[in-house]
Amino acid sequence: MRITQLISAVALTSIISAETYSQNPDGHYGQDCGQNGTATETVDGLTLLANLTQTGSQQDGSVNGVLKAGQSASQTSKNNFINICSGKTVTNGVQVVGGSCNGIPMGDLPAKSKMVSAIIIFPETNGKPIRPDTDFNITVHVANLVTGVFTNPNNTYYAAPQELKGGKVVGHVHVTVQDLGSSLNPKEPLDATKFAFFKGINDAGNGKGLLKATVTGGLPAGNYRVCTVVAAANHQPVLMPVAQRGAADDCTKFVVGGSANVTVIDPSLRLRRAIHSADTLLVRRILKTHPSLLQNPDSTPTGLSNTNLHLASSLGHTSIVSLLLSLYRPANTPPATNPKDLPALSSLPLNEEYQTPLHLASANGHTEIVHLLCAACPGCIKRGDSRGRDALMLASKEGHDTVVQILLTFSPSGPEALLEGADLDGNTALHFASSNGHLLVLRTLLAAGADSERRNVWSWTPVAYSATVQAEVYFKGLVGEVERRKAVRREVKEKGTGGSVRVVSEGEEV
Repeated sequence: MRITQLISAVALTSIISAETYSQNPDGHYGQDCGQNGTATETVDGLTLLANLTQTGSQQDGSVNGVLKAGQSASQTSKNNFINICSGKTVTNGVQVVGGSCNGIPMGDLPAKSKMVSAIIIFPETNGKPIRPDTDFNITVHVANLVTGVFTNPNNTYYAAPQELKGGKVVGHVHVTVQDLGSSLNPKEPLDATKFAFFKGINDAGNGKGLLKATVTGGLPAGNYRVCTVVAAANHQPVLMPVAQRGAADDCTKFVVGGSANVTVIDPSLRLRRAIHSADTLLVRRILKTHPSLLQNPDSTPTGLSNTNLHLASSLGHTSIVSLLLSLYRPANTPPATNPKDLPALSSLPLNEEYQTPLHLASANGHTEIVHLLCAACPGCIKRGDSRGRDALMLASKEGHDTVVQILLTFSPSGPEALLEGADLDGNTALHFASSNGHLLVLRTLLAAGADSERRNVWSWTPVAYSATVQAEVYFKGLVGEVERRKAVRREVKEKGTGGSVRVVSEGEEV
């Protein structure tokens, strides 16, 4: 497609020959500095052609130095602003979040009769509420736009001028949905950095301007605004030939899950419901729209101020726990396949009983989540709750042997230090395992070095709490086995050898 000569000739004019051009004191280059050229030179040349210098840019809009009431003076330039970005951060095709200067010309403008106009067909204003958390299509009809032309936004953002094909702007349509909060008519402008849904429609639709974008997973119940953002191929807003015109874009407001006259469910409650439903996608969407709800302590009478992480950990929703942990870390934290490769957190949130999410995950036997939390915050493993009980004690009490093994493995100070822990009554993990008859846990704890003679504040040893006679016999057998192994190790150590080989003759009892 050919770019119209009049404007696009300026596209590659960032380098100007010092031999041909004379510079004015203000840094601009005058009309006397250029030459006329061919169409090929227009596209490929690196100089501003004199016949393309726009004298309109040399005027500030005043008449005889006087501006009309309500008008402001325009910036001026004698060289089409070709060096406007000198000394500034250049956009260079990248979405620079800190701001930048873009020196690319504006490009082709359509005729007044072919100006772009979009209308949103669905959702409808004052239409029937949309069902929450259910797929639906946003449908748009756009006129005078050659649709489906969508360049790479990562390295060609605003990197080329607007083009025409058949007199129509070449480009595409974005749709963006924002949460309006508790009212369809908020009094404050919305934060442009926050949106519930955004999609660039990079296909041609039905070829006649009818386009759609699917909102996969739908939206939580609430009040929303959907808008189009019609753009040229390189994502810049479309440019029109006259100032007085109708808008190219359209917006409409709609309701999900209720009418505009009904108070919608509070986002904090919606978030907890999404966690209960194990809907990771919905949790991510709500937190993107409401980042302040990352902790979201439950203030209900029985909620114990449990945070989102407490709730997800207690329910065993691994993907949600992983998502929440990623949000606890700084935004610039590099991704890692192995949780151990991520920087450790100094702490995890506490509920009213001073329990961390690790306490709840351990008590409920959610091994994958225990592994994630131990890797994220090793220092939290030994932390006691309001009764002095750590995660190991709770896992031992409930008989979760794999969880016990994970906690002992991840303990920063080693398993021995963790096994030394006792609650306010002096009970150790071994006391809890014994009193509840968890034989596998007993074996694991004793093998790791738990003290079978440790007494609580009532001078009771773990074996005294054996749940049954059989459990007591088993316990004492394990203790005897452990003591024999300790004796063998001591004997080997005293002899100064790492282990010897005894030759056994035929018929000799081993």
